[in-house]
Amino acid sequence: MVSEQWYVARSGEKHGPFSWEQVAYNYREGKIRNDDLLWSESTVDWIRADQLQALSGKRSEPQQAGRSGQSSGSTSRVGQRVSGLNYQILGSVMPMVEIRLKRDERLYAQSGAMQWMDQNINMETEMKGGVIGALKRQVSGESMFVQYFTGMADSAVVAFGHTYPGNIIPVDVTNGPIICQRRAFLCAFETVQYDVFFQKRLGAGFFGGEGFIMQKVSGQGTVFLEIDGECIEKELGPGEKIRVETGSVGAFEESIDFNIERVKGIKNMFLGGEGLFLTTLTGPGKIWLQTMPIQSMSAELFQYLPSSRSS
Repeated sequence: MVSEQWYVARSGEKHGPFSWEQVAYNYREGKIRNDDLLWSESTVDWIRADQLQALSGKRSEPQQAGRSGQSSGSTSRVGQRVSGLNYQILGSVMPMVEIRLKRDERLYAQSGAMQWMDQNINMETEMKGGVIGALKRQVSGESMFVQYFTGMADSAVVAFGHTYPGNIIPVDVTNGPIICQRRAFLCAFETVQYDVFFQKRLGAGFFGGEGFIMQKVSGQGTVFLEIDGECIEKELGPGEKIRVETGSVGAFEESIDFNIERVKGIKNMFLGGEGLFLTTLTGPGKIWLQTMPIQSMSAELFQYLPSSRSS
């Protein structure tokens, strides 16, 4: 195994060959993710990195949530880099994602998200999906136009910044669609499809904290999402339920059932400070929770803003 050549696949792209030492080092440093696929002559077929016994115990940082009740934050401290095979997330409170493109590789982003790009990047502004696609983006909290970025040479670099304090999280949608809060979409590779998602339950639409319209991303490859505050990932088992403060849901897999429940008890409803309703998420599937919903932060800041009576 040690002397073999190894290949790594992510978002339908194959990278390598690598030595076993390089694979072990990159996995330990987090550059190879648990859901990346590995192959060598000894494996016969592609296998997930976290299912390869020889890599067990080689990662030094906390693992991704894999079982009910476990969670992992996606926080990056100042100076720390969270890296993938073709991107790195920089910063802490106001992070940026720096993406390295191959020649002719293309991605798209919400309008105004780009922070810098090198001379080998070509930028174009388009109305993706025509008028219908533009209207869908507008009602889901984004601009009617998107910006496309194409690598004109290998290793071309473009960077995108967070709109407000929070985290940028990479999500591979190859295994299934992800439902996100409005404004969550930052950028994605061209193989990822962006659409709107309509809440079918009246109660979830009115009281769930996100309204009737959310965002849906699907397809093949990686999408980068904006999360308010810190990000906590949880994996729910079949039938397992978690109750969340309205507005604290950043994203969830399509297999998750999203609904609302009324807070029980008169004192809890009116004196508990959580409002009349809680969002309920039922498994199976993965969820991404956020610790500082922008709605809550805005409400806290509003009381400190000067009023017309004080002028």
